[in-house]
Amino acid sequence: MEYSDQQVIGLRVLVSKNGRKFFHLRYRFRKRKRAISIGEFPAVSVQEARARANEFKNMLSHGLDPLTEKDRQTNDITFAEFVKQEYMPFAKINKKTWRDDLSKIKNDMNPAFGHLLLKSLTPKDMQKYQTMIKARNSPSTSNRHLTVLIRILNLAIQWEFLEQNPCRGLTKYTEPTKERYLHDDELKRFLTALDEVEQSVSAQAIRFLLFTGLRLSEATHLLWKNVNFDSGTVLLPNTKSGKSRTVILNELAKDVVA
Repeated sequence: MEYSDQQVIGLRVLVSKNGRKFFHLRYRFRKRKRAISIGEFPAVSVQEARARANEFKNMLSHGLDPLTEKDRQTNDITFAEFVKQEYMPFAKINKKTWRDDLSKIKNDMNPAFGHLLLKSLTPKDMQKYQTMIKARNSPSTSNRHLTVLIRILNLAIQWEFLEQNPCRGLTKYTEPTKERYLHDDELKRFLTALDEVEQSVSAQAIRFLLFTGLRLSEATHLLWKNVNFDSGTVLLPNTKSGKSRTVILNELAKDVVA
């Protein structure tokens, strides 16, 4: 099914049989019917689709065919240009960790291959970068960089700047596990030390983390409405995975928040 937008003439959304939604703009150029794809929802929002459609219509008003211009731009765009013009505006709206992405891009990715054409990037370039980050930092850091790269280049494919991802075939490094548990005597001494802390609120916060196993960011963003004293549970609405989860409070944790 195809639906027309009432605000921007020519903007359509095509809904496939499996429910996927694709924006495109239908227009005429030199008396010929043309159509240019804009992107898939929700990666491209309705507002973004309207803005891009108006940009294409502006090209038409200056005698330019948006489809021809898009082909030229996608062939000539560098990695750094794609990130600045396309990826970062999207990430700032859709990713809570966009600042982390920007740091990796500015400090490492752009110096390594930002000047290269997006379509010229090869699996060898990606492997070389992955190895460089591992050698300089750690396997874990290299894996985080690879995750961001895959996301950037997958969007480039989705938005028709690339045909295939040069990260294909790359595998993440095995990350060493570092777990350290307090022994019973260490735990007792730790709790005793907390009793002597002058900042009682900070000490209670540490106890709460210890007794619940919550991440610091989860605990500091909790509201009283998230705590159910009757059921002895805490509802975490915004976890790292983006899904809510419920944590059961033991008696020690209840004493902290009581």
